[in-house]
Amino acid sequence: MKLNRRNILGFAAAVVALALLSPGSAAIAAQEKAEQSGSAGSNRQRTVRDDDLRTILDTTRIEDLQPLASGHRSDDQSTAPYDHAEPNKDDVDRLKHARSAAEGVLASGSADEGEKGQAGKDLKQAFAAVRFIYHYTAVTGTNGDRIFDNKGDLIQAHGAGIQRVSAALLPAADRGLDVDGDGYVYILCGEDKTSGLVAHGVRIYYSDDLCNWVDKGLGFQTYQGDKDLAAKLAGSDRVYQRYYNVSNLESDPDYTNIYGQDFKAFSTDASNANISGPQQALDYLLWDLKALRGDGSDPKKSSCVFERPKMVYNPATKRWVIWFHADGPRYGNEATATYSKAKAGVAISEGSDPAGPYKYLGSFRMSPGANLGNPGMARDMNLYVDSGKDQNHDGVDDAYLVYSSNENRDLTISLLDKTYTKLVEPNARQQKGVDVSAGDTYNIVASNSKESPAPFKWNGRYYIIYSGTTGWAPNENKYAVSQGDDFLGPYSEVGSPFVKGNGWNQSPANSFSTQSSSVIPYDPAHGVFLYWGDRWFNPDTGNDISQSRYVMTPMQLVNGHVQVLPAADWKLSGMDRYQAIDVVNADLPTESSSVSRIVAALPKSLSVRVGGQTAIRQATVNWEPYFGADRPYGQVTFKGKLPDYQNAPISFTASIYPENSRLFIDAGSDPSNESSYYRKLKTKAPQLMNADRSDQEYTAQGKWGLSSRKGTDVEAYETSQNGIYETGYWAKSGKDIRYQADLPAGTYTVQAGYQEWWNNKRQTEFSVVCHDKTIGKTNIVPVQAGNATDPITFTLDHADSVTFLTRSTGGGDPLLSWIGISAQDDDQVVSVQQIQGIRTFKQGSQPELPDKVSVSKANGESEERAVHWLTDTSSLTLYAPTEVLGTVEGTTLPARASVQEVEDGLSYFIDVNGGESSPTYNALTALYDGKLANGSADQSFDDLWGNASGNYGTKADGNADPYESGVFAGADGKKGNLSYRVLLAPGEHQVSFGFHDWWSQSRPTVISYSYDGLPASRAENRLTTATVDGGRTIASGKIKIPQGWNKVVTFTLDSSTGTGPILNWISIKGPLPLGPVPVRQQPVISGASNAKIDQGSSFDPKAGVSAVDSLEGDLTQAIQVQGSVNSAKAGQYALDYTVANSRGKQASEKRIVTVSTVAGSSSDEPKDPGDSSGINPGKGAGVKHKTGTQKHSEGSRLSETGSNTEFFLAMAALSMLSALVCFGLIPHIRQHRMENRL
Repeated sequence: MKLNRRNILGFAAAVVALALLSPGSAAIAAQEKAEQSGSAGSNRQRTVRDDDLRTILDTTRIEDLQPLASGHRSDDQSTAPYDHAEPNKDDVDRLKHARSAAEGVLASGSADEGEKGQAGKDLKQAFAAVRFIYHYTAVTGTNGDRIFDNKGDLIQAHGAGIQRVSAALLPAADRGLDVDGDGYVYILCGEDKTSGLVAHGVRIYYSDDLCNWVDKGLGFQTYQGDKDLAAKLAGSDRVYQRYYNVSNLESDPDYTNIYGQDFKAFSTDASNANISGPQQALDYLLWDLKALRGDGSDPKKSSCVFERPKMVYNPATKRWVIWFHADGPRYGNEATATYSKAKAGVAISEGSDPAGPYKYLGSFRMSPGANLGNPGMARDMNLYVDSGKDQNHDGVDDAYLVYSSNENRDLTISLLDKTYTKLVEPNARQQKGVDVSAGDTYNIVASNSKESPAPFKWNGRYYIIYSGTTGWAPNENKYAVSQGDDFLGPYSEVGSPFVKGNGWNQSPANSFSTQSSSVIPYDPAHGVFLYWGDRWFNPDTGNDISQSRYVMTPMQLVNGHVQVLPAADWKLSGMDRYQAIDVVNADLPTESSSVSRIVAALPKSLSVRVGGQTAIRQATVNWEPYFGADRPYGQVTFKGKLPDYQNAPISFTASIYPENSRLFIDAGSDPSNESSYYRKLKTKAPQLMNADRSDQEYTAQGKWGLSSRKGTDVEAYETSQNGIYETGYWAKSGKDIRYQADLPAGTYTVQAGYQEWWNNKRQTEFSVVCHDKTIGKTNIVPVQAGNATDPITFTLDHADSVTFLTRSTGGGDPLLSWIGISAQDDDQVVSVQQIQGIRTFKQGSQPELPDKVSVSKANGESEERAVHWLTDTSSLTLYAPTEVLGTVEGTTLPARASVQEVEDGLSYFIDVNGGESSPTYNALTALYDGKLANGSADQSFDDLWGNASGNYGTKADGNADPYESGVFAGADGKKGNLSYRVLLAPGEHQVSFGFHDWWSQSRPTVISYSYDGLPASRAENRLTTATVDGGRTIASGKIKIPQGWNKVVTFTLDSSTGTGPILNWISIKGPLPLGPVPVRQQPVISGASNAKIDQGSSFDPKAGVSAVDSLEGDLTQAIQVQGSVNSAKAGQYALDYTVANSRGKQASEKRIVTVSTVAGSSSDEPKDPGDSSGINPGKGAGVKHKTGTQKHSEGSRLSETGSNTEFFLAMAALSMLSALVCFGLIPHIRQHRMENRL
């Protein structure tokens, strides 16, 4: 059928009438709707589900499996360095099975939606569950990456104990693990925290190289609630069924050795619950092993605490013993706190296999200790066997338990019996002391809140590394050393053994972000040891503790001092370089009247012994510069490095006795406990005003002394020690500490000494006051080891009375240990003028610092002195203002300056929340002659660049350090992200982000980017990642902008920690022209000028017309045209062109198109009867049709007169029909029915 005018109009009218008048239209519509939501919808969903399952199959192939990266990556998608990785074969088989099942479901053609969904779910789970087995070649070290065992499981050995043992002690089947044939293997045992705080037991691993670990399973295990216990006792666990019953306890010598043959060993011991029978012992024993409360139905309600297991071998019994911190609710009351028991648990191997199984013997309070009201508490612990020593003559090497007691205040050591399963003597017969041969059984070796002890021995001395008590958060671990060859002590605390490296995870302040766990005897004969610590994922802050990491780094003993060295992704080859070094020089000074005299006499080489050998070698030494007062009070440590031995750090300490001292007040002391330092100073300082006594109260006659009131303002610190830091005063609430002295005219320098006795962080100000006027002051935070203030210099023009004031500025009331005052010679340098401001410089250059500085002398004169600056640019962190020191001619006082290294080739530096006067931004503006692309330090996005974040807060607004000021996501407490938008030119750019977490959280951060024309997937457009923490972190990545137009790039930061990411600064290096970029805010339309065409010719209103935007590039496809041109009819036609960018900026152009009459043709009739170019400008226009002089019958022509009215009516009718169908007013007509009707 040909479509002429009558056909079209008649057909349209008939269809509309039929649709509106058909009596069955409603029924048909209902039927169609039911079909659409029924079988048709099912077919469509089935197709979608088929596509989903195909997609899952396409992305879960064996070849799609990817191991973690070898070596550290900041996004935590990495493990320790390895040379080979392969998927676990059992897991691959399960994946193949899941794939086969999914393929079968898809091929069946009859599976329903649920079956397909389950098949896809099973396949994804099987793919995600595939573990990789890595062959490690190095240790992750301070990077703290995850490490996996021989099956590909995450190693679960928290609070670990590590033993180096003879391979001969292993079962024959395991001796092949001694791959290198040196006769030794390492055994690792620790807490299995697979389920977080829910205890599973003690997991045991073997290794030959400390890199690759073989899982030997749970040596012994807990039970997960009452139902699990019943099952285990009924036979599901052989150990439970065989050993944990009254009949066995009564006859088993492992139990009767502890509880007594009659089970009366603890019947009069209240600290051990007065246990007096086997049933009671069994009840308590099983209570210790209960991991989940009640019947175990709630997997989050943990019960027992199972921490810090340590194991040793007893050669006499040929069995292995494990001790651990056994805690949890009190017996019979699961509602009590999980740290209520404070006991030590013990288990013994069934045979001689170190992997077990072990039978649990019970938990017990230890030696009574200092808390008589709650004696014998035992928490964080370690187990130590003193090889070759049997001081109590029981036939085996002495074994000791080292543990925190008395609510963790005391670190206690207790001697065990010859089976290593109980105390050597019952509590009633315990004897405190340090001499085992004289009957002493325990000693308290530290009383300032210590836990997680890690003992070892070298060269006749015992060492214990331990942490403070700050929960799961890391702190400054320290170590103590025995004064003699007795493990019971006494011990002297030395300080932190950790050597500063790079970043937060190599900081001594947080012990490399770890808590000590074990010291591994790698080559103990030559003094080579390794440190092993836990990096806890703090559950108190919502972190998953099962993901906690392990940090192993080398140690070195230098001159008897422990050094824990920073190392990341490091290899165990060449460990000889860490052999112990002992300096044997007898001529190093031990005392002097000034530091400068010692410095002038320092030797250029030292005599050393290496690895405990007797041979003496000469080693070159490079001494570090000393900075400080030339005549300080107390001891000074001089440090150097031995370049011939990997720059092994060495040090020695000397006492300084200033001979020009006028007063040395040893606060809180009296003639009965004067310090040895004060006594010797009296002999060195002839003009000392207080040579007759070390302390007194102030009187006008006495001329000096304490002017605060004892008992009202201050109290003396009670101590049996008499060192200058041990005695002193502490102020009562709201009070300060004042000393007064009447001094003759002259110039003086004063220092004060402090020791933090209670592990506080008190902010303290020390000042010199004369006639109520402060004439000098300084600030200090006292530390436990004791520290002194910087010297204050003051001048009295005439004899006067001066007050020395110690007051608190925060963190607790003040305390004071000593005050030392010395007179200054006229030519003595008393101060060095510091360099003002921050000296900013580009990478590859040096900061501009002066060759001379001004110094002030005691006589009031000033002069210029030469200075040598110590600027090691390799140790600087980009953009971090850092203090550098300089040695000044003729004085030990340093010159000080702040420098800041910045990148070269910058186009942007955004100091996030840096404020209008950002010093870093201003310095960069000067360095780059004002040509940075961003015209201010920071701003909200304004079409060019700026902060495009929504829900964010600010911190440290305008701080001079760009790592301090910044923003954080989630100001309203809800998780969010951060985003910045920046205009970038075509080419490659390096984009860097600076971070410092104000809350010291470990905050993994992913940075992605997007721009117009780039897929929006953040996963695909990942720029870089970072693990942000309390240190200074920089993450960088490169982005390429394609040739063409500038792009506004959006950088988005995401983090799973807390409420999201934080951000401190952004820098960009790249080809963007330096200087602000002029950018039009509106797009530009081109090619829309007025036009003239011949009547009857085709016309495309968009042909040759384009639109561009300076930020977004080509917008031609977005052009909208209003109006039309009927090229068949002469006349003028107006067209309106508009285009808008994504920022809402719009451009418009008006265009006049003139259609001119062609000679010889009618102005009323188009040349081509079929030309419809004027019908739909911009869509159907531009299509050429046949032209010519074809004759058409009236019935076949669309138009006789050139008017298209009928055609428009027909189209309108069809449009009405479509609308009615769309809105459901008439039935939907399927395509095949329409075709049949046509």
